[in-house]
Amino acid sequence: MKKIRIDTDVASGLFWLAVAWWVCRGGLQLGLGTLTEPGSGFVFFWSGIILGGLAIALVLATLAGKNAPAPVAPGVRWRKIFGILAVLVAYGLVLERVGFIPATFGLFVFLLRLSDETRWGMIVATSGATSLGTFALFDLWLKIRLPRGFLGF
Repeated sequence: MKKIRIDTDVASGLFWLAVAWWVCRGGLQLGLGTLTEPGSGFVFFWSGIILGGLAIALVLATLAGKNAPAPVAPGVRWRKIFGILAVLVAYGLVLERVGFIPATFGLFVFLLRLSDETRWGMIVATSGATSLGTFALFDLWLKIRLPRGFLGF
């Protein structure tokens, strides 16, 4: 009998499968609605289905021996990784109070500044275009209400 060694790909695949199950369950609790009138849980449910499918594919490919082990990346910049995570958490916390446009602008300024070669003028222009463009797309065109914040925009 062949002994199966559970490696990191199988373990991470099983972890993401559990997350997918949790997301799908939450989406079902919120209500799916219909295709023409989706409910609150529609996107969550289908995101969980896609995530679960990818997790199953990872586990099956690993068990079949079709996945090569991922190389260990030398010189991982942990400060940048934790900085990005901290800024994303802060973005979620201040989004309602500050508003979508200023919070998104600040988020993109930080993320683009992490790229060492980007000039400040390009950072400000790209962040402004991204925050205003996504606001126009979601709020004005798709009529999805975004937080206005204390500034009113």
